[in-house]
Amino acid sequence: ADAVLQHAILQINAKEFAKAQKALGGLIKTQPEHPKMDSAIFYLGLCMARQKQWSEAVKNFKLLLSEYPKSTVRDRTLYEWAWCEKGANNTEAAAELYARFLGDYASSPLAKDVAFELAELEFENKRYDESIARLQKLTKGAPKELQAKVLYRLGWCYFSKNDMAKAAKFFEAMLAQDNKSPMATMAHYQAGEAQLKLKVYEPARNHFAAVVGRKSPIQEQSLLRLGECQALTGQWPQSQQTCASFLKSYPKSKLAPRARLGLGWAMENQQKYAEAIAEYRKVIAAGKRDATSARCQFQIGECLFAIKKFDEAIKELTLVEVKYGFAEWNAKALLEIGKALQGKGDTAAA
Repeated sequence: ADAVLQHAILQINAKEFAKAQKALGGLIKTQPEHPKMDSAIFYLGLCMARQKQWSEAVKNFKLLLSEYPKSTVRDRTLYEWAWCEKGANNTEAAAELYARFLGDYASSPLAKDVAFELAELEFENKRYDESIARLQKLTKGAPKELQAKVLYRLGWCYFSKNDMAKAAKFFEAMLAQDNKSPMATMAHYQAGEAQLKLKVYEPARNHFAAVVGRKSPIQEQSLLRLGECQALTGQWPQSQQTCASFLKSYPKSKLAPRARLGLGWAMENQQKYAEAIAEYRKVIAAGKRDATSARCQFQIGECLFAIKKFDEAIKELTLVEVKYGFAEWNAKALLEIGKALQGKGDTAAA
């Protein structure tokens, strides 16, 4: 019978859960007095959990905890029970079990993982301060892999609280420990977003560039952000190249109008006014009455003003209010119309 249990454990390690489940079920049924019955029940529950048979797994875990008070796998059993509740989307029940674990098995080798996973649930439930307090206790003494996860989640907690300085700090601290995992790619992006909100454009640009170099699932938005940050740091040729690359790679993206605006803006700032106007008109031609289109309409007027085509500039700037009606761009357009009137010598109208 002990050989059956050991073989089932080997099958579990090989992820042959259905085979192990069948063997363990037979062992429990035919050998009810087996000296390692608690282990058999635990591993049977584990097989079920790994196959997402949540409720059946929980029955076994509850049985072990109620009938075997001296079992050496009680901490693992409670942990796996919590995982089942989480898998079944019973997050409140999972959180209660994690808290129970930390009360009963604080010295368990699993305690740090449990504390982290409870902090994750607190984050998901938008209880950011509780999550932060729990995570802060794990920043020292945790294994390196777990510590990187802790720093990453702290970054997200502060980002969600709109504390961008601390968010950037923790994302960058995480990157100092782990700069190669998929989690690191997202940490680069979020650090860039935080610094962009703080108007710290050069470090933000570098983070977005790091993401673009990884060919990740967030490549699209990272490429656009890189182009925008290149513009914000005066790297106009690079911004033009990045925005053009975006449009070539993602021509049908919902972000394409913003990339085309960025392309026009980079051209305009290199005094390539005719080319810039052509790009702005492509955005307007889509017929959307959104802020991006309003900005493009405004920039057409600005380009015409720059080359002293004042009448045409006034005509285009007037359309900002007529067609779009965004207060910010209306005010700017009105100011530029006044400048254009002065430029053509009509000071009375201005």
